[in-house]
Amino acid sequence: MSSTHSKFLGELLEEYFGTAVRQTVEPLIQFGPLTLSNISLKSGVPVKIIKKCLTTLIQHNVILFSVRTVYLDTLYSLDSEAVLSIFRFSKYCEIVDLAMGTEAKVVLGTLIRNGEINLSKLIFLLTCQHFLGHPPNAPPEGYEVIAKYFSTFTELAKRKYVIRCDHLVRSGSTEVPEFIPYESGEGFIVPNICVKTICGAVMRKDSKVDDISNEDDEILWKINLPVFDTEMRQDLLVEAMYWRVEDSEATMIFKALLQLGLIRNSFAHTTTPISIPELKIAIKKLSDSKYCLEDFNEYLDILANESLGLVVKTSEINGGLYIVKVKEAFNQVTYSMVEKLVETRFGAMAARIFRLVRRHGFVEQDKLMQMGMMSTKMGRSILYKLVEANFIILKEIRKSYTISSSVTNKVVSYIFHIDFVTLLRSILEDSYQAIVNAKLRLKAEKHKYRRLLVKEDRIDKILFNMTKARCSEEQLDEVRAMLTYPERAILNKVRLSISKLTAAQLHADRTLFLINTYFIFQQS
Repeated sequence: MSSTHSKFLGELLEEYFGTAVRQTVEPLIQFGPLTLSNISLKSGVPVKIIKKCLTTLIQHNVILFSVRTVYLDTLYSLDSEAVLSIFRFSKYCEIVDLAMGTEAKVVLGTLIRNGEINLSKLIFLLTCQHFLGHPPNAPPEGYEVIAKYFSTFTELAKRKYVIRCDHLVRSGSTEVPEFIPYESGEGFIVPNICVKTICGAVMRKDSKVDDISNEDDEILWKINLPVFDTEMRQDLLVEAMYWRVEDSEATMIFKALLQLGLIRNSFAHTTTPISIPELKIAIKKLSDSKYCLEDFNEYLDILANESLGLVVKTSEINGGLYIVKVKEAFNQVTYSMVEKLVETRFGAMAARIFRLVRRHGFVEQDKLMQMGMMSTKMGRSILYKLVEANFIILKEIRKSYTISSSVTNKVVSYIFHIDFVTLLRSILEDSYQAIVNAKLRLKAEKHKYRRLLVKEDRIDKILFNMTKARCSEEQLDEVRAMLTYPERAILNKVRLSISKLTAAQLHADRTLFLINTYFIFQQS
């Protein structure tokens, strides 16, 4: 693990869990799996605090633990992919919001904040949050809210957005518990809950979440990360296809092909063949399918005749069987991303040179200038900028020509080529560093203007309570005037800066996700 990657993981953990957690985890990032005593020794953090930090991280599925058979002690290790998924929680909530609505987003957000939790406690927290600390006057009102959240959670489990945690199996030979995953299908079965018990706890103002006890105490739930990652991969390809064909109906058919063809294996190089009747049934379930079905064959031909050939007709059975070349699609999207990066940093002429080198593999400078139709002076300048930035590699080749038995002429020529895997790893490191820089800058901005941000937050809370109490507009204006015009101007500037830094982090994470997906497909 590189130093940039380590720093990135540390910043993420500190942002979400605090400084003590970062200090605890840094030895695990640096040295790999360690025992509790070794973590304390290398981090300098007391064992009591380390235990609390590890408990929190285990609950959020960030720390893994196992038993060494020789010494019978427990080794703790960091799951770096789980840490990276924390950064994408906002994207996961957005996916659920688009698919199921705001209520599902609220349920998922509460589950994410708690890591692992049983359903009764989750419903209790959601119901308390719904009533904002003011319990319902009568049980039927509470029953209605509980039933609503239970129904939403059941739908989340049906769509496999949430899953049961592995069930606990205690072994007599060691104090460390073992966890066994549920069989296929069992992990999404939602248990019954006691509505009366939960409603009674909500109506008591002094009730806490730990006081809730029900039949499902042993069944914990968490978010199903692989499903969200699959949807993000499909969204990347769908968006890329839209920009390719510029037709929303054809893109809808492409999305249906992906969803149907990747059910069994989300990392398959090609989707399973899908017939036209199956495709039409899937599209009918979509909300905007009317116009798509009217000219279905025309839109399907647009996809099949697209120049990259990502959608292929493999058979004439049932009107035709179609597949999507998923691996090739990710290859093309990754190449396009790198070309766009070159164009953004060095200009259109540099992107042309990069394309030519990638297409021909190994190219000499003179031939490259000739194919690129540019002057030697300008082409050489651009080419060496790309070499300096490690986008293109310069390789020296020595050739010997025998003129006579005693004379040998030696010629040195230079060829240019692209080591795409090395280039992607370099971009990966740059993306990690970009996110770290954006987080540090964001932290500095918030610290610099913390007084104004706290003041604005306090005023917003007062206005919310006054609006709820139906105060007059004059009274509300009087409270709004507590923020002066110069202060509002500064706050607008700070918000704009925060918005740009947040967008930069999301964009860099999108690059990380795409490159990691590319590597997974190359290794499979």
